[in-house]
Amino acid sequence: MNITPPLSLQSLSTLQDDILLDRLEYILPSVMKECNVELWIVIGDEYNEGPVVRSLLPSSFFMQEEPLYSSLRKKMERIIAIL
Repeated sequence: MNITPPLSLQSLSTLQDDILLDRLEYILPSVMKECNVELWIVIGDEYNEGPVVRSLLPSSFFMQEEPLYSSLRKKMERIIAIL
């Protein structure tokens, strides 16, 4: 039995992005052409992306170092400390 070690997070992200690129470059255009669809609009809310939006974005889009509200809170705490 040959057991493969699990991928690192970076390798997994790279693999996911490669699969996404293939889907967007090859599969999606051919399906749109087959179904006679010329334009496809995907709408998503900021910080509340639905599953369709998440499936069309690269993995790096969701890997922020810290959330925006955390960053703003730290800046506000520094300003208050100065005052």
